[in-house]
Amino acid sequence: MGKRSENGRQLSFDRFTKILRHLMDSRGMINKDLADAVETTPATISRYTTGMRDPEVEYLYRISKYFGVTIDFLLGLTDVKNSVFTDDADEVAYLYSFASERDRELIKTILKKYSEKDEEQ
Repeated sequence: MGKRSENGRQLSFDRFTKILRHLMDSRGMINKDLADAVETTPATISRYTTGMRDPEVEYLYRISKYFGVTIDFLLGLTDVKNSVFTDDADEVAYLYSFASERDRELIKTILKKYSEKDEEQ
């Protein structure tokens, strides 16, 4: 059984497979086209589109950026395709996901200083 997201949808890579196939078909893409765009092999994309392999976070990120959709959309966790955040904010969130707990606390402390400056002005 898969993990449930905040909106109650179950995380399932079956949805990812269908959504990825649909995004590729809507652009008339073949596996090699997407593989070249996200710097992987056509065989890897084939495994993603047939459900034989679950994508790694790095490739979820690259695929979402390429198609201009959120990772949550790719995974079928939301029907909202596009992020309300800028590319910079998305990149910061992506990089933050790799930070240790200690580093995350440091990042939060630094960013809080910016919001305090805005409140003072």
